[in-house]
Amino acid sequence: MTMWSTKGKDRYPVRYTDEPPINSYLQTFFEKYASISKTELGDHLLKIRENSWNIVNFPCIGLWFFIALSIRKNPIYNEVVDRCNSH
Repeated sequence: MTMWSTKGKDRYPVRYTDEPPINSYLQTFFEKYASISKTELGDHLLKIRENSWNIVNFPCIGLWFFIALSIRKNPIYNEVVDRCNSH
């Protein structure tokens, strides 16, 4: 869903939201693969996003799309995970 702001007559999409959308899957991912605890995760993500945003103001950075981890919605995701775990 695209959020919209108004400024005078102009309308423009919001390109930045403050808080990262942290869910249990994301917490588990970062704990298991990056050894970042639940208590440190929010600050870690904010720092990474701030550093990236200072380089370029892309909506995918400002709206946290880079942590969506949507690959798990791919139909072959479970097969890939199984193959990786079997080696």
